[in-house]
Amino acid sequence: SCTGQVTGPAGEAWHIAPGKLKGVVYYATYASPDFNNLSGIIRLRLGSQAERFLQVDGQCTVCHSVSANGEVLATGINWPGDSVTFDLRSGAVPPPQMVRTTDGPMFSFAALTPDGRRAFTSGGPNQASVRGQETSGPSRLVDTSNAQVISAPSLPVQYAQTPSFSPDGAHVAFNNSDVGLGHLGMMDYDGSQNPPLFSNLKEIAANSNKTLGWPSFLPDSQAIIYQEGTTITYDKGYRAAGFETSYPAELRLVEIAGGTVRPLGALNGYNPDGSVYLPAGATGDVAKAQGDDWKTFEPTVLPRPIGGYYWVMFSSRRTYGNTLAPGGTVANTADAWLEVRKKIWVAAIDVNHAGKPDPSHPAFYLPGQALKSSALRPFVALEPCQAQGASCESGVDCCDGFCRETGRAADGTPILQCVPPPPASCSNLDEACVTAADCCDPTNLCILGRCALLVPDIK
Repeated sequence: SCTGQVTGPAGEAWHIAPGKLKGVVYYATYASPDFNNLSGIIRLRLGSQAERFLQVDGQCTVCHSVSANGEVLATGINWPGDSVTFDLRSGAVPPPQMVRTTDGPMFSFAALTPDGRRAFTSGGPNQASVRGQETSGPSRLVDTSNAQVISAPSLPVQYAQTPSFSPDGAHVAFNNSDVGLGHLGMMDYDGSQNPPLFSNLKEIAANSNKTLGWPSFLPDSQAIIYQEGTTITYDKGYRAAGFETSYPAELRLVEIAGGTVRPLGALNGYNPDGSVYLPAGATGDVAKAQGDDWKTFEPTVLPRPIGGYYWVMFSSRRTYGNTLAPGGTVANTADAWLEVRKKIWVAAIDVNHAGKPDPSHPAFYLPGQALKSSALRPFVALEPCQAQGASCESGVDCCDGFCRETGRAADGTPILQCVPPPPASCSNLDEACVTAADCCDPTNLCILGRCALLVPDIK
């Protein structure tokens, strides 16, 4: 110190997840220099740099969604003109089209089944609350390969906005606009039936003073993370609609069994005592706030646990370092509502989340995204799986679920490849399982058909 006195020691506790994030993030950007100041979709392979990915015919390409297996992308283009689905399996830029329809809102923000073969459309009455869907009409089940509507007489709702399938494909969650903007609904889905069967409609969260939307299931299908925002009218002419990303919102988690809602304080920027730890702090009035509080939107969850945690990605207007902040190097970013302030952030959720007051952890900025382009609806999916014989890092990469050493390179580096299920062998971390008893490590869990790490609670 200036007085010559020694202070400290000062300490910090860091929790390191023993794993590597895997997958691809597809996110939308508006008024981007990468797309001639129109909208388009950017692809960011985790661990790499973002790249311009998709803008159809030089037109606004917006309101996308991606299947959990990373094989199909659906989006609207030239809104409200067309909707398109794309085959992502080749990795080509741009990807090959599967089908185009002149029913513009059909594929906008649709929920894709985990295999990408079907879409449950985001429905709403005229002047619906979701940006880009003012004329979307009733929700329907659609074949993504030909845009044909699939008969589903058991469908118990008319307007299901921003729907999302669970990673196991057995459930779908949505804003139940049949009841009101403050209601989050869920129903079971069985696509093996003919016609497909929807059943067991129930409400899992409600707040009459807020708008609940953008649900995303955790990989265990036991909880849902969703956006809770205001429905108030406020200054600067921003829409009052609760699904817009230019209005105050935070994320919540609801346990499906029992309907307990968790506030996700750490993710949203709060210390355990309720104070805000974010750089710009809080202003108290969420309708006009230039602080960092209530600036968290549109979550999606990586479909696999990695390193003992689930990983949620979301768009946020919170400040970032000395760049996207008051006095930052990007012009005008003192205004929290400036479009370029929207960036992707990532937070860990405890695998053993049930019963915890706050199973979330502080969020971090996702490296590699385009700094001068806004980032909305970061849809995170797996890479398309690899066939036997392909190189791999773990069983997550392989369609059959097994990645093993098959030889050594000249320098002694192990050669890992996707292989058939080894006979009379237990499963390593990230390899295929039916129950936890299939895993070599007796402390592993079996989550969504893969052996998963359970990180002990750190006191």
